[in-house]
Amino acid sequence: MSALVPAAAAAHQGCPLQATPQLEIFPQLPAWCSTVHAARDDRNAPLIQAGEILIIEGGDRAGWYPIDGQLFLVEYETPPCHGYLHPIRSREIGQTFLNSRGDWHIGALRRGQVGRTIFCCDGPYRDEGYLSSKLIGKVVGLYGPSMKGRANR
Repeated sequence: MSALVPAAAAAHQGCPLQATPQLEIFPQLPAWCSTVHAARDDRNAPLIQAGEILIIEGGDRAGWYPIDGQLFLVEYETPPCHGYLHPIRSREIGQTFLNSRGDWHIGALRRGQVGRTIFCCDGPYRDEGYLSSKLIGKVVGLYGPSMKGRANR
């Protein structure tokens, strides 16, 4: 049986305030799960902590249409540059959202300045198709075979 992580308040500044999504806790990997991703840092805390394993729906290819307020696994790619023959790719968890002008952005749940760290958003993406090409899969839950008490955070 899985539990839901309650929505938590996040420090939002500079970008539109979005509701913090809820994630299901899976005691075992679902059969349909094609991708998992380990959170590298606390940019999406308190919902997602560094080291937690995220369950990604449909994470085997890019091309998800952005959904306002949804968490996605996004892949960034730098162009090849001096000293590198191939582009450098990185994957992060981010929340997609529309600004007041109707442009898409993606950023961590923490936004603006939190302590001594500044969290920025990526955008604007005026073409949702371009943003869509970066979205690898939708974050649907946390893998937590021993996450007793996690839902009480």
